[in-house]
Amino acid sequence: MDRLDDQKSREELHDLLAKHYLNDEEFCNLYVKRLKEDGKMEEAARVAEEGVRRFPPHLGSELRRFLDRFYEKRNPEKYRENLKSIFFEERDWQYYRKLKKISGSDWSKTLKEIIEHFSSTRNRGINDADKSIVIEIYLREKRYDDALKEVLGSKSLEMLGQYYRQLSGRYPSEYFDAYKQLIIPFVDSRIGRDHYRDVVRKLRQMKKINEIESEFNELMRFIKEKHVRRPAFQDELKKL
Repeated sequence: MDRLDDQKSREELHDLLAKHYLNDEEFCNLYVKRLKEDGKMEEAARVAEEGVRRFPPHLGSELRRFLDRFYEKRNPEKYRENLKSIFFEERDWQYYRKLKKISGSDWSKTLKEIIEHFSSTRNRGINDADKSIVIEIYLREKRYDDALKEVLGSKSLEMLGQYYRQLSGRYPSEYFDAYKQLIIPFVDSRIGRDHYRDVVRKLRQMKKINEIESEFNELMRFIKEKHVRRPAFQDELKKL
């Protein structure tokens, strides 16, 4: 009797999920799981595909991960497109690596699509994280000139600091000049010990850039003379 009750409950749940799986993302995930357990993989894939079209990207991630496994050995083209979508949604580099591995000679075309996607979303101001992901891609692809262009174009001391290790040694003059243009107004932007210590941290990075010793010394003379009446700042500068 218990087995009959269990079977009836399972059928009722199946009917409920079949009726409402497009109304709720959790129902959709559960329906895919149930179909998978029943060995109905093609139907599970169809439901998952409907789900990723129906729900916002951040809700459809689990469905896409199921499709990632389903497509891998069944449909190379859908597998590639699904990997790309997961990377767009999750910014998870494991999917970038998988996508590159399977793309072969088509990688340059796929890479262009990826860069255009993140450049487009960044320019529309959708997600602040997209400001750096294009740079990360360029670095992974050893396109250092393009990475430098993006970093300098940001006009951000924080961005310069973020990619200091990868780029300052390759482009010492360009990197120092970018720092110089930003550090002078940054010094003037606030007062106080905490700010001065932050300035010194950035100056210390600048000082470590190769082949710019004379330019750095000239900059230091300018800063010290301009702010000679800030004893607390002068005190912090002595720690360089």
